[in-house]
Amino acid sequence: MEFKLINHFGKYLLFLPENLLLLEIDEEISHQIKDNDFLPPNIVSVVKPFIDNKICSFNSINFKPQLLVLTVSHMCNLKCVYCYAEEGTYHSKGLMNLETAKKAIEMFYEKGQSNVGISFFGGEPLINFSVIKKVVNFANSYLGKNIRFAITTNGTIITPEIATFFRKNNFSITLSLDGNQKLNDKLRLKKNKKGTYKDIIKAIEILHSSYKNDIFKKILLRATLTSKNDDFTNLMEFFSTLTIPFTVFLVSTNDNKLKPRIDELLNSIDIYTDKMIKLLKERNFDKFQKKLPNIIWMFLKILHTRQKRYYPCGAGRKVVVVNPKGDVYVCHRFDGTFTGKVGNVLKDNKIKIFKIIEETIMEKIKKVDILKECQSCFARYICGGQCYYESGIIDKKNYKLNKDYCRFVRKLVETSIALYSYIPEKLKKILIQRRR
Repeated sequence: MEFKLINHFGKYLLFLPENLLLLEIDEEISHQIKDNDFLPPNIVSVVKPFIDNKICSFNSINFKPQLLVLTVSHMCNLKCVYCYAEEGTYHSKGLMNLETAKKAIEMFYEKGQSNVGISFFGGEPLINFSVIKKVVNFANSYLGKNIRFAITTNGTIITPEIATFFRKNNFSITLSLDGNQKLNDKLRLKKNKKGTYKDIIKAIEILHSSYKNDIFKKILLRATLTSKNDDFTNLMEFFSTLTIPFTVFLVSTNDNKLKPRIDELLNSIDIYTDKMIKLLKERNFDKFQKKLPNIIWMFLKILHTRQKRYYPCGAGRKVVVVNPKGDVYVCHRFDGTFTGKVGNVLKDNKIKIFKIIEETIMEKIKKVDILKECQSCFARYICGGQCYYESGIIDKKNYKLNKDYCRFVRKLVETSIALYSYIPEKLKKILIQRRR
């Protein structure tokens, strides 16, 4: 029986990956398991009832778009040092027009369809705000109820007018911010090489004025971890002062100078974990929640619901992307390449595009437990596997893992397991209901 022992956060924990089952054991049993490298019969008898219980699985592989990403801008007003999209142009500068956006919505959603999402992306999407407004008006007239609008923006050109529009149309907003002013302004720069921190903080203030208390439900800050800001503990401390939900991702780059110092990063996560456990022991739950990034919150939710995660994201299964030219991709990361392109809304019909997407799903997008490199990883059903773009699974025969990414995610899963063991039952229920 597969298991993982986690003994370095003040408890002796036994985690069974196949069943997402977490048990606290005593020191003697822990040593017994470690010395023999198997579960003794007395432990097997204890866990068997839990193992026999059916756990939840999220295992849909059919293509049913629930989120349409409109990359309305292949332009950006910034020059971030780690940008993977050629300063937001994706090798082809341009803006989406209304007709292309309408064609995309009509292709992937039925008239009157409810409970679907439209997300605006770039480049910097707000450069094309005039078209965004028209697209929202069209979507509201074409689609049914409960349309979810979202946008990912650098925040530097948000005005009160834009914030009011967002609030009126119930937008969810992801803002990019890489830490305090000293850290952020080394990474997220304007074309004139000036920093963006003050502009982003101003945007947060404008959004706060518009959204009021709903800002905690509708705004998410996103940090990219690099060698410049890889002190995880201090980064979490900073974001907790803003009292807005936040998350973190590893940088996507081939520049070794920008990659986080992975050993230092993992050590910092251990320090962070110890501090978070201390807050739980002190019953300082408010401060604990403020320091909890979205990615760990998501892992905690998986542990609580025991719902296996088979895929890293919805690309190709639930999410589809259309760029300014009308090109369709399974993920925005492939924009501007031949890889991952499945058609064009202006040139191809719906049947052809849907067929190519479904073929891509069947041939390329595999469940995490089918991937040879992931089969023995204790974190696989919490991680869901590595990014399709990063791993090259779409355009290559071999699934190639980024080992630093794997170490990072495994460490966050360890942290999540340790924290979950300390969280009181009542707080667990509150945490999983919280929307980030």
